Amino acid sequence: MKGMSSSISKSLALMEYTGFPVNLPYLEDLDQKLVKVVEENEAWLFEAAGKRFVTGNPQAVTEILFNTGFYDEKAGKRITVPITSETKRTQGGQLSSDAASLLYVANSLLGF
Repeated sequence: MKGMSSSISKSLALMEYTGFPVNLPYLEDLDQKLVKVVEENEAWLFEAAGKRFVTGNPQAVTEILFNTGFYDEKAGKRITVPITSETKRTQGGQLSSDAASLLYVANSLLGF
């Protein structure tokens, strides 16, 4: 906590030691809402990809982004992220599912 005033440090230490109140029913309700949003978004992704995949697995996401693609209803065809000299790769040489690749799909499908 370099550069932090001692009064803030003391306050944070006290909060860490004694805890602080939370609204548990609100947090549980928020959790249920967020789980529902995630499930709805995953269902949309699986439909657009034409198959289920593990959204938390970078290799599975990369496979969908660069090979399988997503069905674009407006264009009437599947879109994939183009592989160019600027496409990022992991240290192991695999294609990367970085933010730029995800944004390409979002821009193409959703017009972001």
